This record gives sequence, C-alpha cells and structure tokens, in this order.
Amino acid sequence: DGQKKNGVFRFIHYVPDTFYLLRKQFDVEMDEYYRTLCCTRWTRRAGTEGERKGVWNAGTKYVVKCLNEHQFRTLQKILWDYSQYMKTNPLSLLPKIYGLHCITLRNKKKIKFA
Repeated sequence: DGQKKNGVFRFIHYVPDTFYLLRKQFDVEMDEYYRTLCCTRWTRRAGTEGERKGVWNAGTKYVVKCLNEHQFRTLQKILWDYSQYMKTNPLSLLPKIYGLHCITLRNKKKIKFA
C-alpha cells in the first residue's frame, strides 16, 4: 500500500509502481535507495534555507528536495508524461526522480520530498 510505520514516523510512497519502474530502468538498487533515505543523516546543501525549502544530500549518492504542496501536486500531475519521456530518452539531462515520499512525524508534521 506504499506505507511503512514505526514508532517514530510513518513513511508513505506515492505512486510506488511507477517509481519502481524508473528505479529499475536506471539500475538503482532498491534496498540501498530506501536504506539511504531512512537510515542516513541528511545534510543541508549550501544555499538552501528552511526545512520545507531545503535541498539535502542523503548519503553521497542521492539528493533529496523537500517539496511544498504546489510542487508536490505538480509532480504528481506530470509523473506519467515524465516517466514515459525518461523511458524513451534515458540519456536525458532532466533530473532523475526515483520517488515521491512523505514522512509524517509523531507530532503530525508532514515532510514531502522527492
């Protein structure tokens, strides 16, 4: 169902099937990807401010962009076209987006990111 819970937070995967195919296409190891997102301390990239506006390094391999509601909805709307484009243009210079997620903390605060 795209949701994982533990005692500290709830992790939601949006459109998991589409992103699974994108990760598979670009040879992203699934366990490493999720382990990096959930078990690595994120570090803020220079020049970004605010938790929800931040761009973070997750480990050394992935960049995480926190999304506001408009960015989140826009990505959901264009996802099908984006995935089809990346399928037919694997050498594209567009950023490779491997997931759309939300973490809900115990205090009900939500952090959406890609």
